[in-house]
Amino acid sequence: MSPRDAWHALLLVVCACSGPSAAIDRLWAELEHEAEQAAPLAAPDAESEAAAADRARRARALHESGALRSARDHLRAAVLLAESSSPADWPLAAELGARAAELGEPLGLRAAAEAIDKDLVAQRLPQRYGTQFVWDAVRRCWRLHPLDPATTDEERAAMGVPPYGDLVQAEVELNLRAPR
Repeated sequence: MSPRDAWHALLLVVCACSGPSAAIDRLWAELEHEAEQAAPLAAPDAESEAAAADRARRARALHESGALRSARDHLRAAVLLAESSSPADWPLAAELGARAAELGEPLGLRAAAEAIDKDLVAQRLPQRYGTQFVWDAVRRCWRLHPLDPATTDEERAAMGVPPYGDLVQAEVELNLRAPR
């Protein structure tokens, strides 16, 4: 059994023995663990995409069972769903992020913005808020995916996203850190 398989087995046992909030917390811990192990700016591999899909499936099941109660539960489920590569998960991620914000977690709006933008980028449409950067293989650099010019900096701020000028600067900084 690989270390990753052992980690998954342990999480399944712990989740099975704990309540709903603990279950979403365990999924969150799994995401954090994977993020700590990943190389900076690396594209996800098939194994990490499968793990993200499984976490999204389990987060959706917790939502459908009514197990998400707190603002934190909703935020964590929103992020887990937004991390999925399945477009079917992103509308629920946006909904749960907005619900987290209604319950008092301002980061919920940022999670909702990311899910909305991710969906638009997947459709090859301009993103609204500016949360999505894409790798340009020809230029070998990160690019801020085009933005909908109708979205204002005030709308971005309301969703917890920096103004346009800061997004452009973030693109520059991202490319300074990116391996060439």
